[in-house]
Amino acid sequence: MNVRNQPISQDILTLLEGQKRLEGEMAALKELVAEKDRIIAEKDKTIAQLNAQLDWMRRQIFGKKSERSADLGTNGQFSFLFGEGIDPGTIVEDTITEGHTVTIDQFTRTTGRTKTHKATFDEIIDNLPQNRIEISASEEERICPECGGEMSHLGWEKVRSEVIVIPARYEANVYYAEALKCENCQDDEHTVIVKTNHVPDALIPHSLASETLVANIAMMKYGLYVPNYRLEKYILLQGVKLTRESMSYQLIYVCEYYLVVIYEWLHAELKKRGIINADETTGKVNNLKELAPLTDACGNLIDKKAQKAAQQLLDAKAKRESEAGKPMRKKIYMWMYSSRYGTDLPIVLYDYQPSRAGECCERFLGVDYDGYLILDGYSGYNGMKASTRCCCIAHFRRYWFEAIKTKTGPLDETDPAVRAFMFSNKLFHIERELAGLPPEERKQKRLEQEKPLWNEFWEWQKGLEASGGSPLQKALTYARNHRDTLENYMLDGNLPMTNAYAELQAKAYATGRKNFLFHQSAEGARSAAILMSLIESAKANQINPELYLAELLRRRSEYIHCPEKREEFAPWSDRMKRTCAIKNKQENAVPNED
Repeated sequence: MNVRNQPISQDILTLLEGQKRLEGEMAALKELVAEKDRIIAEKDKTIAQLNAQLDWMRRQIFGKKSERSADLGTNGQFSFLFGEGIDPGTIVEDTITEGHTVTIDQFTRTTGRTKTHKATFDEIIDNLPQNRIEISASEEERICPECGGEMSHLGWEKVRSEVIVIPARYEANVYYAEALKCENCQDDEHTVIVKTNHVPDALIPHSLASETLVANIAMMKYGLYVPNYRLEKYILLQGVKLTRESMSYQLIYVCEYYLVVIYEWLHAELKKRGIINADETTGKVNNLKELAPLTDACGNLIDKKAQKAAQQLLDAKAKRESEAGKPMRKKIYMWMYSSRYGTDLPIVLYDYQPSRAGECCERFLGVDYDGYLILDGYSGYNGMKASTRCCCIAHFRRYWFEAIKTKTGPLDETDPAVRAFMFSNKLFHIERELAGLPPEERKQKRLEQEKPLWNEFWEWQKGLEASGGSPLQKALTYARNHRDTLENYMLDGNLPMTNAYAELQAKAYATGRKNFLFHQSAEGARSAAILMSLIESAKANQINPELYLAELLRRRSEYIHCPEKREEFAPWSDRMKRTCAIKNKQENAVPNED
């Protein structure tokens, strides 16, 4: 009998169908398990990211903010990374400074920091008016303890010194204009009376404000970060009932009518500079709205009627948007621009803007600005196509530092984050050795010593991979996205490696923000930007900010309508340096960026 020709029994068919069904179910189960494994992996990744964020937040609140290699607990074990070895104990993580003496190949130059000299009592009081207080001997002390005779005067012996404080004294100037009458023209029907017109104009009409009062309030609030409500209490103790609303109005008024002219002149000067540091930080305005400009393209004041009409149009537009349901924003940004490198006439400017959009920088500096911009890598500056952007090396290093801080267990040179962090440290170490050199020589040394290290770093990082969202992956992405701009500091010997100077200006505003918390109005935020610009520029040029503001207000008529005279009121001008000199410049010098 031929078995092949026999029909397959029903039992075998049933078994085959059951096997196929089981295979299908097994495949479905495998897909389900794979999907669950994928979900678990994603959840593990999310948990790791959240744990990293939690650790970061704990460090921000309770931990050290320093990014020194010593804080990693490495005990100096990383000594050979990228090129020849360096002693970790000599790694310096700041930028170009000046100070101690270094001898290299019989050539001596100054670099780094010197040990601060502890001032003597005489040096401390050297710049103060000194009152000589002579304490005469009593009648009993004039009797000789040996013979009992009367002793004669021999001289005065210095015993001690002390510093006394004379509290600020508020006084009121009450102006009386002399009235004159003509005796010859006097009769029963009329009398000729003339009043002198030599009375100085009021700083603010119908206000008690004077130049010195407004300058003092501005310095206290934006130079020493004392909010208005505390100023109100302090001034009340001196016998003056000046409300915080009045102080705010006075600051806004002098900015809009006088000081904005000097601010815009400095703005025009800033755009001529070849190197600008830029940064931005947040703020809060309770009554946020779009503001009409105060000056025209030439920096001259716009007619107040025209400005008021323009503001009314903007207010009407905002009202329509509010009625249409557009949410009201309160968050604003204070942009900082400073020129310190490549010049001995520093400028620091703050620009109030309602957003962080890149067009804010484009409007302020102009899209045709073709100098160097020192930045932190924020993409909002990408619209500045004509400029050469230089990414901050300190930010580059910070990403690797954060990647190291999330590690557990011992660290060694094989860890990618450690290797990259120590590479950036070596760059800073070389920069310290190059400090004090002429710009051209520094540029050449950078190309000789630092360029090969960068080439080695870029070659090394090609083989690195990291899980998505991890601190290591963020560090890699930051480095790769800013490869060109990270090396641009080597294009000019005047360029710094970091954007620390702009961050100092951001810190100044942030310190004040922690005290006054918010600006009540957009006009108040704009006046804060103007006043802080003048105060910080005065500090950078080592003149007294309060005297500078008072002088600008006192001489306002000289520059408001005379553009050719505004240069005389720059914080570096000889006139301002004479009028607003700081008594002790050494103690009030602008701190270095490190």
